[in-house]
Amino acid sequence: MRTLTGYSEAEIKELMGAKENTNIFDTIGNIETVAPILSMRFGSNGSEYNDVAVVQDIADFFAGEAEFEEKTYVYKLIGITDQNTFPIFLAGTLDKLYLTSWSIDIESACRMPEFQFTKREAEQALESGFSRLTLDQFEAIEVKE
Repeated sequence: MRTLTGYSEAEIKELMGAKENTNIFDTIGNIETVAPILSMRFGSNGSEYNDVAVVQDIADFFAGEAEFEEKTYVYKLIGITDQNTFPIFLAGTLDKLYLTSWSIDIESACRMPEFQFTKREAEQALESGFSRLTLDQFEAIEVKE
């Protein structure tokens, strides 16, 4: 399986939507309509991607032979702190998720594996463990490798 890197969140969202709602031929043939943000990669001079590479990425993604690189984030609950004004973080594992308030800064949390989740993992974990919370209620801080 090939990992596709260098795509923005908006481009990934467009291509995932295209895969769910149309086929590869309609996507490539009507790229300006189906995925307008992604279409800007075509014919763009100075880009590391050329037209053939973008089409190959789309074809491999549709065929299930490529997937997008999943970024890891630390999720901090927006606007809510504990009684000591510490931020509240999503933590744990996918099997045992919890909310915690530690007296640590974001940089420290980004170095701790129990605070790191991909977007998909966080959504799944919230659905199964905290049905009243949604990902929109968290600030996602990207973990830099």
